[in-house]
Amino acid sequence: MYLMLPNKFLSEEQLDANYFQHIPYFNLQVKENNYKFANAGGIHIEPIGVYSKKYKTLDELPKGAEIIMSSSVSDHGRILSMLEAKGLIKLKDGVEKTAATVQDIVENKKELKFTTNIEPALLTRVFNNGDGDAVLINSNYALDAGLNPVKDAIALEDSESPYVNIVAVREGDENKKAIKTLVEVLRSKEIQDWILSEYGGSVVPVSE
Repeated sequence: MYLMLPNKFLSEEQLDANYFQHIPYFNLQVKENNYKFANAGGIHIEPIGVYSKKYKTLDELPKGAEIIMSSSVSDHGRILSMLEAKGLIKLKDGVEKTAATVQDIVENKKELKFTTNIEPALLTRVFNNGDGDAVLINSNYALDAGLNPVKDAIALEDSESPYVNIVAVREGDENKKAIKTLVEVLRSKEIQDWILSEYGGSVVPVSE
């Protein structure tokens, strides 16, 4: 609900831009709501981490381990692609990685069981309660809950992730001087250095 408000406000011209969402989520919102939006530029990546109260590495996960992940459909392909990159599962050939679902898993040697009905903002609470064998949490929620993704996650999404957080604007506004200046400032060395320092590498700036 709350994640949708910045796009609603942007569409209703209550905002000139917003900066909170990654590209697959942006694309899904545009498709589902017929928004006339444009991507004005990528700023940073917030890697998803795997957290566990019970295990220190992915290799330690037992057969039949419960993997808890976001209920946000736009996160599923990202999470599953990460798990595939880490060697835990294999997705069927030809599937669009950003749109992959649990049903697209064709190899699952550990017979992992996936729980997919937890709101993203509640994942840190689930982790702190010790539920499941592993919980996948986006860095922004992890940081808000006092977790350090670099130190506390047993595995972290690679920095080459396509899930870049962007500045979103209404179509046609991406070339406005004020918007271009906003993107330039957010990509400046000063801001990039601040991001790296403030979040200890858990949030990764991009320059283009």
